[in-house]
Amino acid sequence: MANCPKCNQHLRLRDWKQMCPYCGANIVMYNLQERLMQDADKAEVEYYYHRKKVDRVKASFIGSPFAIARIFTSLLPVGALFLPLMNNVFLKSFEDIPSELTIINIYNLVSNGDFLSVLKNDEAGTGGTLFFAALVLLLLSV
Repeated sequence: MANCPKCNQHLRLRDWKQMCPYCGANIVMYNLQERLMQDADKAEVEYYYHRKKVDRVKASFIGSPFAIARIFTSLLPVGALFLPLMNNVFLKSFEDIPSELTIINIYNLVSNGDFLSVLKNDEAGTGGTLFFAALVLLLLSV
């Protein structure tokens, strides 16, 4: 088990109370202020070393005007994905696909399971395949 912090007597498993059976000292509250001060000193040292790492990461990410510009220029293409990819009138076999095709509409087609109906409804046999290949290559490039 453990030892009493005041008299250093070995405590048995049956000595589960807060008071030491040998000297009567309160084991939990004994020297509490000193232990709290030691914990505060440890936390201060850990904070000092951790703060240096955080400062280095922050400086590498937003430390200069070029780094801030890099953040915005890397996020701009994401917004372009939600612009319409095409405005077109499809043939009769493509009635299920909206005339304005965006990334959100493609996602809705895939999630509804109607995406493969483009290949089945094609009369010539090549238009649906080419359209499907074009969309796959578009998603691959994104």
